[in-house]
Amino acid sequence: MNKILLSIILFISSIYAFGTTYKPVSDGNFNISTTWNPLGVPGSADDIYYAWASVTRTVTLTSDHTINNFTLKGGSLTLVFTASTPCTLTINGDLNISNNATFILSNNITLVVNGQTNLSGDGGTLSVNSGATAVFNDDFTVSGNGSNITVETGSGIDINSTMTITNGATALDIYGTMEIDDLSASGGSQEINVYSSGSLTINNDATFSGDAGFDVKNSGTVNVKGDMTVDWNGSGNVDGILDVDGTLTTPNANPALVQVGSSGVLTAGKIVGDVAGDGTIVDESTLPITLTFFKGYTNNTENILIWQTSSEINNDYFLLEYSYDAQNWDVLSTVKGNGNTNKLIDYSFVTYPKKPVVYYRLIQFDYNGDFEIFNIISVVNANIIKNNIKTFDFSGYKINIYNVAGALIYTDIDNFNSDILNKGIYLLEISDYNNSKITIKYYKK
Repeated sequence: MNKILLSIILFISSIYAFGTTYKPVSDGNFNISTTWNPLGVPGSADDIYYAWASVTRTVTLTSDHTINNFTLKGGSLTLVFTASTPCTLTINGDLNISNNATFILSNNITLVVNGQTNLSGDGGTLSVNSGATAVFNDDFTVSGNGSNITVETGSGIDINSTMTITNGATALDIYGTMEIDDLSASGGSQEINVYSSGSLTINNDATFSGDAGFDVKNSGTVNVKGDMTVDWNGSGNVDGILDVDGTLTTPNANPALVQVGSSGVLTAGKIVGDVAGDGTIVDESTLPITLTFFKGYTNNTENILIWQTSSEINNDYFLLEYSYDAQNWDVLSTVKGNGNTNKLIDYSFVTYPKKPVVYYRLIQFDYNGDFEIFNIISVVNANIIKNNIKTFDFSGYKINIYNVAGALIYTDIDNFNSDILNKGIYLLEISDYNNSKITIKYYKK
């Protein structure tokens, strides 16, 4: 009798251990069983498998959920996950998107994938829309023709492992922020595009070969914290900012495989091979100063800029420039250098900005007139508006107004007029030219 009872318990346990495979059959709430086939709500032991359909399904999350594996495959199917308040979908297993299937993360969704992620077949598409975030904690592989990843403005992707792009035409379009541990792109016609206001950070090394290329658009930013290699048939175009902390290696070729446009700035710890163009190209292994940091902070209506050098050779002076759109620059001031020294030297400058978001850049000049342009930083000072809200010129800004409960009551207005508000407490979300946002609290008396 005990053996029979034990067998029944083990059988039931095995059923629950393997879980259930679900697919969405209608638009609806994740928590409602009629959204899924079979009826039920996917849990941590269950898979979502959706294949060979030519429909678009929207699933709304109202709370956090955890599932096992997630697969979208075939047809022209599209699956959208959205939420009205922040919610997290955790995939403890693998995420697979293939054969023209599309997975869209919409506003307020955070996706966490703890297993491997694969975009493959005749192309899978992953789109992270504004207000959404995706975190991948294992390897991310893109292969096959037609795969596409889009990181929209106001969204972000973090890949805490290696991203491999291979074997086919692939587009990675970055308008928001993306961070990767290691990147390897090879074979086919891969193109990684970093657009205006977009940023890509690679925490270790990046390699491009076999027709794989990158394009840093005007005002786009790429930072490779390790080494970067562009092999034969690889390519790169820089109209924004490319900063390689380690060594940039590229073949001696004519024309050079890496081109820097007139608005581009390429800085590398060392450059081996040919890099060409009309823009600024800086090989730090030949530079007269070593900059430890350049950053800024606020003190009421002041913006305080500080920087430090660990060595200087023939350093005449620094030129500080400012901009409100990170494209058009004006001179702020000059600061005298320290000539020749191997000691740590600290510099600072206090400025009183007229707008809440200001971009700054530091340019160092030698005695012979040679110069180096360092990375752009931004300083956000909400006090500029808080202290002058009735007289502040909001030209060029967009304002969203929320009540104290978080409900949006006015959207995309071009100027602030307190007469439209009743007495109470409000939150003003203010966006500038580059969609940089600040939020301030306003009391209407």
